[in-house]
Amino acid sequence: IVKYAADRPDLDLGVHLTLNSEWDAYRWGPLSTRDPGSGLIDETGNFWRRPPMTQSQLNVEAALVELRAQIELMKHFGVDFTHIDNHMGVTLLPELFAHYVEFGFAYQTPVLVIRHADEYTRQLGMGADDEADWAQFVRELEARFTQSFKHPESGEQVTYRRLFLLQAYALARTLDPV
Repeated sequence: IVKYAADRPDLDLGVHLTLNSEWDAYRWGPLSTRDPGSGLIDETGNFWRRPPMTQSQLNVEAALVELRAQIELMKHFGVDFTHIDNHMGVTLLPELFAHYVEFGFAYQTPVLVIRHADEYTRQLGMGADDEADWAQFVRELEARFTQSFKHPESGEQVTYRRLFLLQAYALARTLDPV
């Protein structure tokens, strides 16, 4: 991936943050630690399989160190990533969501968030009571993440929305599972 990214700077490549490893035949674990006390790993030394399992063992500080390590690894390898997103919605957990959004500020990179509330986000405990509450939340995020700044190369003043809001889950629900 690193070589491919270097050879194709035109691609839209993101850092896909993960704290979960759900597959039976292919499991993975954290970059930052192998300490069971971190709350990041199960009895096999891999990430927990599902977000609720991760949430039940969550050590927020250890999770943030791990998520930051994943971003920093991509920077270390010179990947010019265009956004940050997440695996299985894990950064949408209430304990991590604000930090996930702040990664966008810290790395001056858009973070991907679902535009419409649905059962998936409610199951993760996002706390959206209804579609109107979530829509208001999204409007507030859009207002916060749209700003004007001086482009580092051209020097021109540009507006850059640092948070992309997707309707991916609405689309995904219409597709047949593979």
